Amino acid sequence: MNRILILFLGAVLTLGAQCPIDARVTKTAMRNGNNNMYGAVIGWAASGYWWEWQVEVTGSLNFTPTGGSPSSIASGQKFGWLAGLGSASGIGWTTGQALEPRGNGSYYTQGSGIFVAPYCGAGGSIPAANSPTQIIKRPERPDYQAVPYHDAIMYLGRDASNNLISQTQQYKNFATIVPGAPNGASGVPDWSLLQSGSKGQYATISATTGTTTKLTASNYSDDCLVYNVTLKASYDGFYSEPMYIFINRPHKMIYRYWEDEHDPIGSGYLSSLYYEVETRCNWVVMSGYGVNGTPDGTAVNFSNWPPIENISNVASERLPVALLSPGPSSCGPNNDETCNPLPSNPQTPLGNVETQQRWEMWRVGSIMPGTGLPVQRNLSRKYQDHAAHSNFTTPIVLD
Repeated sequence: MNRILILFLGAVLTLGAQCPIDARVTKTAMRNGNNNMYGAVIGWAASGYWWEWQVEVTGSLNFTPTGGSPSSIASGQKFGWLAGLGSASGIGWTTGQALEPRGNGSYYTQGSGIFVAPYCGAGGSIPAANSPTQIIKRPERPDYQAVPYHDAIMYLGRDASNNLISQTQQYKNFATIVPGAPNGASGVPDWSLLQSGSKGQYATISATTGTTTKLTASNYSDDCLVYNVTLKASYDGFYSEPMYIFINRPHKMIYRYWEDEHDPIGSGYLSSLYYEVETRCNWVVMSGYGVNGTPDGTAVNFSNWPPIENISNVASERLPVALLSPGPSSCGPNNDETCNPLPSNPQTPLGNVETQQRWEMWRVGSIMPGTGLPVQRNLSRKYQDHAAHSNFTTPIVLD
């Protein structure tokens, strides 16, 4: 904002004509780089006897947070003789202030000037006025390049070599992250990963600088929709809005006992037991994942039937567990003896002649036996005319 100097009344008639000047004060608030706000108040002459004039400017850089009230964040004065015409030869007070401590809001500079020509006996002032407002917004929060299935990356446990399982059908323990809109920032961002919670480390990132970074879950969040991980992009130290990250996991199995099916197969049976697997947020049922059930404890045989089979499967929302009776002549240690008792078709009501049982653990995250995250332990039982599960413990992981 520019204003022409008004000379003191006593000088207008006597000396104003001897050293006239078109005096001005320029106020500036301008973003200068990714993380700096430049403020300036410059007193200068557009025309006239500049060499006769001294100038004192007073300035302040002010900040108004979004939804708040303005306050001064820097202020000062500068005094001197003009060195020529134009603002480059004027007397200026300047400041540079980092954007990061304040974040979203608006900046403006307020300034005034006093002009004195001591040898002419002239002088005057330009009252305080404000620069145009400069609005600053943090860069938008980072986001997934492709939204993960069910809106969250999934911790899937570890494989037999203790390596993190990266994917099972629909679910991944990683995601590529891209920066949000820069809102005036420029260049390649740095990435800042913040973690807090009882487990210490929850995730890692593949790059601390770059146009993208890959975030990999190394553990699961403390509870449903608990955001133990925060990721920000920054431009020369000016940080984006935070991306809050929840790391989900397989949690427990729900036995849909009312859907059990027991069908005759030859002289024996096929029992199909149905489950669903819920994530840490219990209302979300998994769909499209690897699962496996393996021995976990004592197995007991009341017959010469072969051991209960391990099961690996890729499940949709309904997880079928299929348990098949042996062929009538496929029992004994070499699977070549007559079964005792002989398997039979399912009876009505179902019989109670138990042939064998074993404790087993169910894991979700892989079809490889014994790998993935444990979700249920139960007793698997085979009878002469059907199979069943009982003695359930689910979930297994409680934290």
